[in-house]
Amino acid sequence: MAALTLLLGPMISALVVPLAGQTGCSALAIHPARCPQLLHRCMRRAALPMAAMPVGSVEADELSKRYDCVVIGGGPAGVAGALKAAYLGKRVLLVDKPKAAPPGGGLDAFFGGPTGLFSKALRDCGKSLDVNSLQSQGLDNDVIWLQVQNLCLRLAQNNAESQVKMLSRFKVNYLQGEAQLLPPLPDSADGTTNHQVRVAPFRTSTEPLTINTERVLVCTGSTPMMMRGTPFDGARVFDADSINGLSFLPKSVVRPAMDPPRTRGESQAR
Repeated sequence: MAALTLLLGPMISALVVPLAGQTGCSALAIHPARCPQLLHRCMRRAALPMAAMPVGSVEADELSKRYDCVVIGGGPAGVAGALKAAYLGKRVLLVDKPKAAPPGGGLDAFFGGPTGLFSKALRDCGKSLDVNSLQSQGLDNDVIWLQVQNLCLRLAQNNAESQVKMLSRFKVNYLQGEAQLLPPLPDSADGTTNHQVRVAPFRTSTEPLTINTERVLVCTGSTPMMMRGTPFDGARVFDADSINGLSFLPKSVVRPAMDPPRTRGESQAR
């Protein structure tokens, strides 16, 4: 049987997926650029009431004050770094460019997620969804595939919501926008380091803001590892990003272990 191989992120692992019904199925193009319909559903579900301050917004008077640390990037490393700084008593701002937030501001389903978030969500959905039972009930593959998409989206949104709540609990300001690190300013007389970060807010059309801070932590993400000699063709072999273009319902998902080579002594110890 034909096999589909998925290589997940910087950690070398793989999914081998025997193919099933490949016709009449909508695409799992969860990447924003590849699936406007799913992105629209994501934005609609994440939108907040107009009366509430949208997720990813910070009051202007807060932004005008100097921060101890500005974190650029809202992935796992950025969120962890911001929480650690806040735990140490620092005043922290986290700036992240949203990938799937509503136009007026709101929850970004990608926030706090690792590289290859939806490839991992797809794997977890395969553990909980019994496709054979759904097919025996007369459901078409495109309906089942839509359910898979919704499960992946729900998992991502739950993760994003928990990350936003954690930041709020530690009093970390979270601003959706595109950040640019400016050249450092001369140190203050007391030896304090001065940095400036220019941020173009996502929610408003105002001029970019200049944020003053003592420290800057840059956590702008990673890309999947492309192993030499592996034909990443987007049809049979996918990495953690291109798997979002999967356009059919897999029959099963298997994740074989691909540990790095060990010495004889290490193998015996294990």
